[in-house]
Amino acid sequence: MTSLRIFLVRHGETDANREKIMQGQLDTPLNDTGLQQARLVAQRLQSVQFDIAYTSDLQRAVKTAETIVSDQQGLDLVKCKELRERFMGNIQGEKYTRWIGRMLKIDSTVEAGASFLDRMSGWWNREIMGLATSLAPKEDESAYNILVISHGGVIGTLVRSLIREQVISCGTGVMVVNCPNTCISIVEMGGNGRGVLVKYGDDSHLDGTGLKENVDEVR
Repeated sequence: MTSLRIFLVRHGETDANREKIMQGQLDTPLNDTGLQQARLVAQRLQSVQFDIAYTSDLQRAVKTAETIVSDQQGLDLVKCKELRERFMGNIQGEKYTRWIGRMLKIDSTVEAGASFLDRMSGWWNREIMGLATSLAPKEDESAYNILVISHGGVIGTLVRSLIREQVISCGTGVMVVNCPNTCISIVEMGGNGRGVLVKYGDDSHLDGTGLKENVDEVR
């Protein structure tokens, strides 16, 4: 059966990340640190030949993705609105505080948690499950490498949902905790659509210098 290796990578740092501002779907650019982080994660992944690459269409994700695949000729980036961060409504652009955290749960302009999850699950079922069941096995029987560049809230929500629904399981010693900038999470899947999370939130390429807190991951 066809196997997939899915690399879920969060975008690099923005000024809003640094200032603990709720970005949501604001189209914020990478700052200088974020650009350097993108180069470092690109170096980390340079030995991986990607077969398909998806990215959120927000510029902080697109720039990170472009940096990673810049040396891979013939690989097109598929930009997906579904991979955008959760829409934060009136809270977008606000600095995170306990008060903002409470408003997140009651403000009707914020994308509802159930709708956000449905958006993530729908994308996964259409794109990733579709690939797992339709791609022909490679002649050398190696896995297809799939790159997905998105946001901390998206990656955390999606992975936790897949585990909860028993679509994937956690590999030995893997814990779903923080999702820092340019961290790498890896899911290995078979053609039956079931997989194993073999890595989560790995930002070791940043040598401990990245931000660990992500206010857009507030649930």
